[in-house]
Amino acid sequence: MLTFRTTVCLVALFLLAALVGLTTVGPFGAAVVIAVSLLTSTAAYRGRRWASLRQMGGRPIQWFEAPDLYELVDALARRAGLPTPRLYLLPGRMVNAVAVATAGSSAIGVTAPLLRYMPPDEVAAVIAHEIAHIRHGDLPLQMVAAGLAGAATALAEIGRFGVVFAWLLGFPVGLGELAAAL
Repeated sequence: MLTFRTTVCLVALFLLAALVGLTTVGPFGAAVVIAVSLLTSTAAYRGRRWASLRQMGGRPIQWFEAPDLYELVDALARRAGLPTPRLYLLPGRMVNAVAVATAGSSAIGVTAPLLRYMPPDEVAAVIAHEIAHIRHGDLPLQMVAAGLAGAATALAEIGRFGVVFAWLLGFPVGLGELAAAL
């Protein structure tokens, strides 16, 4: 669900991306940046969120592995009026948790150090924080912003190689004029 704040942020991000494309390449660059940004942000928004937890190396936690954790998550989700999220164990040595959600389902990934070293009340606070992200719909904006960041990174790499190859082939690159204009 997109709120007004989310919509304003997305429009601002797309306009910023278009401005970068316009100032560096021209109208064609703005069109390419907008097209790539739309594709990547749509893919990020529509993609299966828990697939990202698996890509991070996470594995589903079964109920019998952590019944207390499941009871905690179930109680907090019910209190927030949400279905119980899936739980994933993420690799890593840091205390961390992450929530991912689509319109109909959600998942929370936790690292083993979070469960091993944190007191139960602090684990509950961390899980409640992640459930709050799900409840308040913060995640779609984060996913679209991540998609736009990926698009920006890809376009920057393409631009960098384009400048290097243009310079190697003897084409005037014109970066001095661009830097002076900015």
